Amino acid sequence: MTVKFDLQQYLEMGGVAEIVTYVCIDVSQVRVMDEAGTDVTPPDRQPVVPLEVEFVGDSSDSLLISRSEVWSGSSFC
Repeated sequence: MTVKFDLQQYLEMGGVAEIVTYVCIDVSQVRVMDEAGTDVTPPDRQPVVPLEVEFVGDSSDSLLISRSEVWSGSSFC
């Protein structure tokens, strides 16, 4: 699986950082399987998924994903 990141926004206030990125995930080789092991990958699924992902971090130098949404606008991938 290939992932591409592009910085959209960076804010830092009061020791808390907020980073918003555009993320492109290549899922063309990923298959969705049901509990019986049957491939249920939708045949019309897009091979690359555009996401907007927000990370939040504090002075501990760690970042956590606070939001991840499929991008509904024109694909940036």
